[in-house]
Amino acid sequence: MESFLTDFDESLTFEKRDEFKRLPIANNIIKLLKSETDISPMVIDGGWGSGKTEFSIKLINHLNKAPGNHKVIYIDAYKADYSDEPILTIIASILNLFPDQDGSVRKNIIPAVKYGSKVLMKAALGWTLRQDFADVVQDFEKTVEEVGNDAIDKLIKDHQEAKKSIELLTNTLKELTKENPLIIFIDELDRCKPDFAIKLLENIKHIFDLPKIQFVLIANKNQLRNSINHAYGLSVNSHQYLDKFLKYSISLPVSNVSNGEKIGHYAVDHYFKLLRESPILSNSELLRTKYDNFIQRLFEENNLSFREVETLVRHLEIHQTVSHYLGNMRLGDLLLTLLGTFIFCFKPKLTSHIELEKFDPQEILDLIGINADEYTLPNNASITTTTRIDIVSIVILVDSQSKSPSDINPETDLVEDIIDREFRPTDFYGSTGRLSIILDTINYLKLNV
Repeated sequence: MESFLTDFDESLTFEKRDEFKRLPIANNIIKLLKSETDISPMVIDGGWGSGKTEFSIKLINHLNKAPGNHKVIYIDAYKADYSDEPILTIIASILNLFPDQDGSVRKNIIPAVKYGSKVLMKAALGWTLRQDFADVVQDFEKTVEEVGNDAIDKLIKDHQEAKKSIELLTNTLKELTKENPLIIFIDELDRCKPDFAIKLLENIKHIFDLPKIQFVLIANKNQLRNSINHAYGLSVNSHQYLDKFLKYSISLPVSNVSNGEKIGHYAVDHYFKLLRESPILSNSELLRTKYDNFIQRLFEENNLSFREVETLVRHLEIHQTVSHYLGNMRLGDLLLTLLGTFIFCFKPKLTSHIELEKFDPQEILDLIGINADEYTLPNNASITTTTRIDIVSIVILVDSQSKSPSDINPETDLVEDIIDREFRPTDFYGSTGRLSIILDTINYLKLNV
């Protein structure tokens, strides 16, 4: 299988790394692409930082190893949207992949580029009619009277020439792909300028909708819908409009499910993998202490993406570099430091409230899905059955004076024993109590120490 790939890591494979167990998804996509099922254009959907690009690169590398005579193109649309003409990007990639010894392919394709480009649209509508396209639609009759018959004749001839050129292009592409079906992966479409993204979708539908050419788009569909509304206004139903261009979509899973039961969260796996690989954190308390359920709750409640996990770990590295505190910490201190780092990274308004010491404890508890009014420890709770989520909830409620230990559990000694076991003595933290750990963390990350 032959490919045209730019800025592409051919060493990135599922065999080398597949911590999120996505190889079965890739195998099924390849099965569909090689079948008679019409799924093009399809989109691989996912939020910001969900690993779409890495998955698509692994998918292409996997596809290239599979038997068959398909040709593959990878396009980073974000790096191409400076041109404003997506048809140029697609055709240039095709010309780079298919041999053209006698120049006949270019001869047949280049006129379509001319007539399919914004240059023609400006010449035919903007320059000739002396109007923007929107004005032409609104004041068409008046404009026709002003420009005269010659200009209208030119418009008609240009339209006819454009139609002929597009037909020549499609016939050329049909011939090129007759023996070698073409799969074009277009990545980062959701990062492009809205006009470029929408024009690319329209080009695919109106010019490249051919039997042996398939498109796989890697993009966040919500962002594409925003681009549609940006281009055509909020009155346009962006869901319906986008559905006109897409025949199939999948969303990359964020959780590992076995026998119908969720057994892990990929963002959590990514977090601990980054810690192990970090030269700064690999020997820290962050890896010596078990708190998987706490971090999973934090990530799930806040729908953390892979890229946001990388941001969190990077700030933990900054904290450790400045403070050196993560090397030896009590469990409670560690959890509050982690929570403070999370707040600094992703909750700027809450960060400001904490700095002003005017925060509502519920704002913090919301991050781990705890309702302050309803929170209690069951009567049969013991110091060994309390979770990491309980530890954080208890200290936030008690130190903020939102609840007394007896409000949380009739056995007042139990709550105090939990706090004493997981935190250092009260006088260590100063007048603001153990919650000062969160503020100290914010100050370290602001380098205000």
